[in-house]
Amino acid sequence: MINKIKNWTISSTILIVLLILSLNGYSQSTYLQHFSTKDGLPSNSCFYTLQDSKGYIWVATDAGVSRFDGKVFETFSVDDGLPDNQILQIKEDRSGKIWFLALNGQLSYFLMASSLMKQITNY
Repeated sequence: MINKIKNWTISSTILIVLLILSLNGYSQSTYLQHFSTKDGLPSNSCFYTLQDSKGYIWVATDAGVSRFDGKVFETFSVDDGLPDNQILQIKEDRSGKIWFLALNGQLSYFLMASSLMKQITNY
C-alpha cells in the first residue's frame, strides 16, 4: 500500500512538472511594431489613435495628423486645412467623417470621398 502511494505521488509530481514545462513552450509573445518620425510620422508625440471603418489608422500628434494605410503615412497639417497642428482627439461619425479636435478648441473633419479637410467655424 505504501509503494502504491509513493508511486502515485511520484507520478503526480512528474505529471505536474511536465504540464508546467509544456505551458511555457506554447506561450506566444506579442509583437508590437513601433513607428516614429523615421517611418513618416510628423512627430514622436502621439496624443490619440483611431482605426476608422475603412481600416486606416489615424494618429493625432503635436505636428499634425497622419493617416496610415499599413505601409505609408500621409500627413495633414494646417496647410491642408487643419485649424491647428496640435490635434488632441479623433473620432469617426456614422457617415464616415473623421473629426479632429485641436488644442485651440476648434473642430475640423476629413471627407474620404474628396480627401479634403474642412474646418468648422460656427459651432
